[in-house]
Amino acid sequence: MSSLYVRNEVKGFIETQWTATDVVIAENVFDQQPPQNLQPWLTMLFSGGIEEHPCLGDITVTRKRELGTIQFIVFVASGTGTDTALAYAETVRTLIRGKNLNGVRLRNADPPDTAIPSQVQSSAGNYFGYSVSCDYEYDFI
Repeated sequence: MSSLYVRNEVKGFIETQWTATDVVIAENVFDQQPPQNLQPWLTMLFSGGIEEHPCLGDITVTRKRELGTIQFIVFVASGTGTDTALAYAETVRTLIRGKNLNGVRLRNADPPDTAIPSQVQSSAGNYFGYSVSCDYEYDFI
């Protein structure tokens, strides 16, 4: 799980910067309601997270670091081919790679996970999707 601050920063960025498809934001994969017209769409899953004390210096400093992973999943209508889904996944990677969102540092953008089936492909009806994982870190006091 990730903190509310991290979620709000990432969601806000995606809602304002991602224009390639509809964005469906849900906290639970089973709550996702894809577009009714079989248009491509993107969603995010905030999976896992830890908190650590990142420095060996003054122990009175209460600085903390949150580390976690975000999955960006792009869905396309079944039968439209993998190239379309892969193109959207690569567009996501380009958009998020190396971004600093008010202190939330998106550290990497892994190549799309094309393993079939994934936990999200079977729950989205007439769609299939590829996910891009992105590790993040956020320092706070």
